[in-house]
Amino acid sequence: MAISGIKIPKKKARAAVHVKRGAKISEPSWDGCLDWAGEEYHTFRRNTSMFYYQNYKPADLYPSIFKWMEEIGEYSAEDITSAKASPNTYLSVTAGIYARMMLNGMPDNNPKHDAHWAKMPGCSGDTVTPSSDFINKQVAISIREGAKVVEAKSLEEADTRKIHVPTIQERIRDQALMQSEAIDEWLDVWFTDRKKFDPKGFDFKGHFQRTGVTQAHARKIKSFFENEIADFKDLERMPTKGQLAKMSEHDVDMWDQLKEGYAHLKKADIKIFVTAIEELLNALAFVLTVLKQLVLHVRLSLRVLTS
Repeated sequence: MAISGIKIPKKKARAAVHVKRGAKISEPSWDGCLDWAGEEYHTFRRNTSMFYYQNYKPADLYPSIFKWMEEIGEYSAEDITSAKASPNTYLSVTAGIYARMMLNGMPDNNPKHDAHWAKMPGCSGDTVTPSSDFINKQVAISIREGAKVVEAKSLEEADTRKIHVPTIQERIRDQALMQSEAIDEWLDVWFTDRKKFDPKGFDFKGHFQRTGVTQAHARKIKSFFENEIADFKDLERMPTKGQLAKMSEHDVDMWDQLKEGYAHLKKADIKIFVTAIEELLNALAFVLTVLKQLVLHVRLSLRVLTS
């Protein structure tokens, strides 16, 4: 999309800071898993799930869902096309991990594991649902939402002579993307060379003035960055051992994965990144407050002049 002949760059997505990247690695093998004891199977399943969470991006795992749909033979080609067209927000990393593990040989259900689960503290009376149930629920939503995308695209392509006129919101978003490019480049230094990164080294006020950031732009830019430190905030409220002991195994797993996922980062590095994002959000809040007061002042002045 272009505005006034200027090519609008796509917002560059940085890798999630909790995921450790590396060279190609071997995936855990499920060979002979049905011969394992229930406890051994449970531990391996949990560790394998954490392995994918730590070493793979969500974009690497989503294709496993579509491949799984093809292999089980219960979905049509149209269903798979719709699921692929659906925004990734309707799929979770967990669904991608389950699909990946099943493609690599994990059974949908294991009686030995079920029996072990039923004996675990706090799980009495609970049953282990097949992994496919979890995937199928998300796939159903993705098919439904993706079908809307496919239909909309078909209607758009049906009339190639129609020129798309960007809406006001689209223009604001595209402009905000351009205005946040320099901020992205500044934050990327934290990912590539943390020793050189200065969390207070960006002149937000000057940048906003030079690029013409308005209230609408500030709100959109805020939406780009306000979730950057969500995981870090969760780390700050990490439950104690006593609190974890009262939680379900699933919740404990989630907290363990979060803690393990960030184990490679020093607290000082995390604090620096949080400081940088907070500096940005404070600068945006200042823009929103000052411009709002200015608009109110102008409106009040106009009322006085016309009274």
